[in-house]
Amino acid sequence: MRMTDNGAHDLLAHAADEPVFGLDRARELHVRSRWQRRTAGDYLAHTVAREPGNLVAHVQRIVLWLEDRNDDEAFGALLDLCIGLGNRGLDLRARMLTAAYGIISEPHRQYLRAALVTGGDAHAHHPPAPCSVLTRSLAGTLDAVSADTRGAAAEYDAVAQARDDLFAGNLKAAQSALERVVGAQPERADAGMDLLAIYRHTRDLARLRATRARAGDRLADPSAWDEAEAALAALH
Repeated sequence: MRMTDNGAHDLLAHAADEPVFGLDRARELHVRSRWQRRTAGDYLAHTVAREPGNLVAHVQRIVLWLEDRNDDEAFGALLDLCIGLGNRGLDLRARMLTAAYGIISEPHRQYLRAALVTGGDAHAHHPPAPCSVLTRSLAGTLDAVSADTRGAAAEYDAVAQARDDLFAGNLKAAQSALERVVGAQPERADAGMDLLAIYRHTRDLARLRATRARAGDRLADPSAWDEAEAALAALH
């Protein structure tokens, strides 16, 4: 059956509404006025998953969900930007976090503040992020679990203080605090992952190995330490 000119025109008009027919070439940051919000968001998420270095897609996706005031989607998009950039693009990551401050929750803000200095890591421990497409980590919460002893609570306080130090740019203070926590409680995954992120950032293979030697076989995620050690060794 031959399609009429009107039918072809309607088909093309409908196709133009699909993000795949133009959003990949769009450079404007505000995309929701032309494409349906959920469709555009899904398309951008697939683009980021396929091309983690596509900064235009990252920022379009973040802006889309910030305009919608969607905390979970915005945090997933911001987390993916951090993972995609790693230690690079501090100014861009800081601007995106500033724009999101009144929209995302405090646990999300807390995690992203720490990630400003340490950079993103797909395997790092983070708050639940069901909308992230790049993370490879088990998700968790940054809130303290009720402890039975004052010692455990003090260790949590040390991790929280270390993250505040990271946000303030006090990298050495944060590293020292986290090394004390890992030395006392090597099984704590949150402290270990934060410390590994610092070692990756500073490329300090010697300190990583020294900390690992002190902890012995009690580390929470030995494979993450293996990976970090191998990556740093390859740089030396």
